[in-house]
Amino acid sequence: MKINSTQRRHPRKTALYPALEL
Repeated sequence: MKINSTQRRHPRKTALYPALEL
C-alpha cells in the first residue's frame, strides 16, 4: 500500500492519520 510509504517518508504526518496506525 502506498499509505505505508507515506508513513515512512513523513512519520510526522502519521499523527494526522491515527487511523493508519491501526
